[in-house]
Amino acid sequence: MLFRSGMMVWLGCLLMVQLIFLTPFVAAQSLPDCVGSSQADWNNCLGKWSKGGNSYEGPFQNGMKNGSGLYKSFNGDVYRGDFRDDQITGYGRYLYADGRVYVGQFLNWKRHGQGTLTRSDGSQYEGEWIDDAENGRGILKFPNGIVYEGQFRDGSANGQGKVVVPDGRTFVGEYQNGNIAFGTLSLLNGETYTGAFSNNLPHGNGTYKFRNGTEYVGSFVQGKFEGLGTMVYPNGDVYSGSFSENKRNGSGTLTRTDGRRDVGDWKNDEMWGKGTRFGKDGSIQEQGYFENGVLTGDIKDSSDSNSNDNGVAASEKRIRLVKEGEVFKIPVGVNDVITLHFVVDSGASDVMLPEDVFRTLLRTGTLRESDLLEEKIYRLADGSTVRTQTFTIRKLKIGDVVVENVVGAVSDMKGHLLLGQGFLSRFRSWSFDNETNELILR
Repeated sequence: MLFRSGMMVWLGCLLMVQLIFLTPFVAAQSLPDCVGSSQADWNNCLGKWSKGGNSYEGPFQNGMKNGSGLYKSFNGDVYRGDFRDDQITGYGRYLYADGRVYVGQFLNWKRHGQGTLTRSDGSQYEGEWIDDAENGRGILKFPNGIVYEGQFRDGSANGQGKVVVPDGRTFVGEYQNGNIAFGTLSLLNGETYTGAFSNNLPHGNGTYKFRNGTEYVGSFVQGKFEGLGTMVYPNGDVYSGSFSENKRNGSGTLTRTDGRRDVGDWKNDEMWGKGTRFGKDGSIQEQGYFENGVLTGDIKDSSDSNSNDNGVAASEKRIRLVKEGEVFKIPVGVNDVITLHFVVDSGASDVMLPEDVFRTLLRTGTLRESDLLEEKIYRLADGSTVRTQTFTIRKLKIGDVVVENVVGAVSDMKGHLLLGQGFLSRFRSWSFDNETNELILR
């Protein structure tokens, strides 16, 4: 009895579905043929129309295409679906001459609403459309198995989204014009990168975490460690300084967990050039020229001067800027541990660190729990306000200029490191020399 009752309900639902979807078709087919030479007189009838190589077969009402019909364009496109007052409006299937197929909603001849576009190469977009372009939330599937799910704007991935690659790699973050802008890339081997991207490669400030626990925080250029950064090793050793081609290259400091330090020039991960080795107690153990980490000679004496190479008096300090993309930045030493590139921004009230950099500095001990201050409300450029954590930076060093106890604040994770008024106001004046690309502090 229960089975029979359930069957009756199922049959009833099936009949309802048939009535909903077949009634318009039956109604259209039951209309009489349109008669008369004047299309304006066609009303509630089935007719045929053609002009300029375009044709239509279907219902007419008040002299206009209305209802479910078949439209063929002069260029080979074919549409079967709803019309309203001579406009493709409603639901239908559009087959393009180039092989693309769209099934979904239309408004005034444009894809608008929910729909699915399958391209001739096998890729497929399913989601929201506005004004004939992918706009809103959708899913884009590629023939090679890669799937993007997230926000679209004007036909491209824009906004928050997630990509899943068949081999297990994933990316979660923000897209701009179809390209990765900022977020987290997770690799199959368990390693991750969080930070800025360019051309879908790590580029700018970011953090890379290795499977063995090693962590790099700093500058990336087209997927490689390039510029200033800090590498924290599983045993607690920390290197802060210059990188190139994913290796320690340039000036830097390697601080070991027992207090020993190697300070100087580096090449291919080894101290190479001028350098000094300090013992656990801070005393100099070795000093001179190094090759492949081995001391080979003494440092030649050099005389001090009260002015720099440009003859600038000691009361005026010049620090050369570093160009990263289209932005000029300045190398700043933080608490004698790490050197980071900051943008000089007189509009920022304090020194601003992106959230990922702030958390990494806390984790590595560069910033301490005792450095944390109360939360503070900041007013942004657009007039809005935000509450964020503030903290004390015990020492900032630019060139040989040292400023102590500077207030810093946590900014948006995607932002630049900003050197604001909390630092600049410590000087009588400051300016830029655009010819030499230098910051001048007085």
